[in-house]
Amino acid sequence: MQPQLPLDRVVLIHPPVVKPTEPPPGIAKLFGALSARGISCRLLDANLEGIRHLLEADVSPSDTWGRRAKKNMQRNLESLRDINAYRSPDRYRRAVIDLARVLEMAGSDKDAHIGLANYQHRALSPVKSADLIRAAEEHELNPFYAYFRERLSAVLEEEGAWLVGISLNFLSQALCAFAMIGYLRKAHPGLTIVLGAGLSPRG
Repeated sequence: MQPQLPLDRVVLIHPPVVKPTEPPPGIAKLFGALSARGISCRLLDANLEGIRHLLEADVSPSDTWGRRAKKNMQRNLESLRDINAYRSPDRYRRAVIDLARVLEMAGSDKDAHIGLANYQHRALSPVKSADLIRAAEEHELNPFYAYFRERLSAVLEEEGAWLVGISLNFLSQALCAFAMIGYLRKAHPGLTIVLGAGLSPRG
């Protein structure tokens, strides 16, 4: 029998970018299963937090649409939390389009196209191993780097975690997930990192 690992403190991460309104149930079930066994577990929705971080980033729009979208960003976020917005297709569509425009501006200087439900890079493909490795090695170039550099280290320190599980379900998450892995390996070399879910190497 192999010795059991001391899974006493674990952080589970849902990486960007996928629809923030549709969190996957798998990572929540894993959280519940670990907690039920007395394992201290922290669930981090880095997708939602990362998107919010980019929306609040300091960008300087050069066009009328961009300036309007940035100016109305907070109002549009509040609109999507209001049930009345969903009763007006035009109002809902405008809020989503303008928020997506702010995200696109935030990623433009990193060669990334970011939306509320997708992430694409002009030079890196999520289906090429070499590009995933490059995303990990060049994690500082990821548009979410400023967010996860501060947030992941803070969470790990708060929890005293020795293991991080990253849930990878969609191709739109792959490059950011590997950028996070690259950062964690560099900043926390003693950390155990487990990549799981549908698109992991075992999936």
